[in-house]
Amino acid sequence: MNIKSFTKLFGIIIFGLIISGCSTQFQNKYNKPFKHNTPLIKENIKQNGKAEIQKNFRTWSKTC
Repeated sequence: MNIKSFTKLFGIIIFGLIISGCSTQFQNKYNKPFKHNTPLIKENIKQNGKAEIQKNFRTWSKTC
């Protein structure tokens, strides 16, 4: 083997060590469980949708 192949092999090994070290360092910071117990959608979508349909139906029936 010549010096270029040793350099490439050494570079790949160093790069792999750097990448694996970074992934273990940030693993605890970003892999936390979801803590929120409140729902993300706080409105009742079904009631709002039915009210919107009724409103649109009334305006449509007036124009016809």
